[in-house]
Amino acid sequence: MNEIVGILLILPIAVAIIFCIYFIFKVIQFVLVSVKLYKKMVKRQDAMIKILLDIRDQTKQFTQEDLDNETEEVLEENSDEYQPDNSTEANKIDESITFCYHCGN
Repeated sequence: MNEIVGILLILPIAVAIIFCIYFIFKVIQFVLVSVKLYKKMVKRQDAMIKILLDIRDQTKQFTQEDLDNETEEVLEENSDEYQPDNSTEANKIDESITFCYHCGN
């Protein structure tokens, strides 16, 4: 009889200890996952800031000649993928037009 009473007293204590250990491990797991997600968020935020700074710095005006030179460089790099456009719209480009990447005018 004393053995049964002893087991009934020890069993809830053992369950409480096991639950506490399980709870502590779950808290540690939560903290590790949270830190990993925070690091990813910071990396993404840094990337967004770099992109926004690049966009902000693209406020200078380009002439059509600058754009043509840039297009030629890109076409030289991707010469296998380029298919020339023979439409009349491509031939009607005014050489004196300037384009502002900031406001779009």
